[in-house]
Amino acid sequence: MAARAPSVLNAAIELGFVLCAGVLGWLRAPIWAIAALTATMIAYWIWNRRAGLSQIAGMGIAKLAATAGLSIALVALFLSGAYVLGRALSGSYQ
Repeated sequence: MAARAPSVLNAAIELGFVLCAGVLGWLRAPIWAIAALTATMIAYWIWNRRAGLSQIAGMGIAKLAATAGLSIALVALFLSGAYVLGRALSGSYQ
């Protein structure tokens, strides 16, 4: 599998998702808002990495499932962590 060239735009978009999650926490948005943001970022991730995912799918469904599962778990972890951090910084974490 060929290495992807780094993309500043992609990095900025993904950082924007994390910052948005932090702002949602700071504003004490309901938990469904972070779930919706997570689903949106996962959809973006799948679309953005479709070429790499199709190459991994060629290696077997188990490899694809493991890679996608780990990546989706990391997306959810980072967004929920940013949400909790934003909520804590607002001084109203309860």
